[in-house]
Amino acid sequence: MMQVLYNLLHNSIESIEENGTICMYSNVNETYNMYMYDSGRGIPKEMQKTIFEPFMTTKSSGTGLGLTIVKRIIENHGGTTALHDSSEKGTTFVISLPIGRKEE
Repeated sequence: MMQVLYNLLHNSIESIEENGTICMYSNVNETYNMYMYDSGRGIPKEMQKTIFEPFMTTKSSGTGLGLTIVKRIIENHGGTTALHDSSEKGTTFVISLPIGRKEE
């Protein structure tokens, strides 16, 4: 989970301007939902459907594996990762994880 947070925070830091904002918040219903918001430039519409694919990047020095790794780690924990919202005012990702004990 540390790798998940690192990758999301790293992307947010690269996206925001000098006085930008990064915010993490969560809620619980049938699942635990963690949201990560940044006030960066957003993800272009044409890229939003492919951001979790391997080697997808807009950065000259990026590998395009950060969000792919995030998705894989969360899925290995039985959860999901999604782009919740993105516009020129910022981007929000949501991670949903199951709550409760596994059946033995």
